[in-house]
Amino acid sequence: MGLLLSIPAVIDGGTQFFRWRSSNNRLRLITGTLLGVSEVILFTHIAIWATQAGYYIGTLVR
Repeated sequence: MGLLLSIPAVIDGGTQFFRWRSSNNRLRLITGTLLGVSEVILFTHIAIWATQAGYYIGTLVR
């Protein structure tokens, strides 16, 4: 889900980078908001995974 939400920002940034078109503030706001939500989702999943992995490794060390 997090990766899917970042696709519009990648497309928007890529097309601007190659000067195929220019963006406007409304589009940047929408794609930036979606990218921000996707980052929160991804970092939350990474934090949960790291916590679970750390707990598992900690139980093995005892």
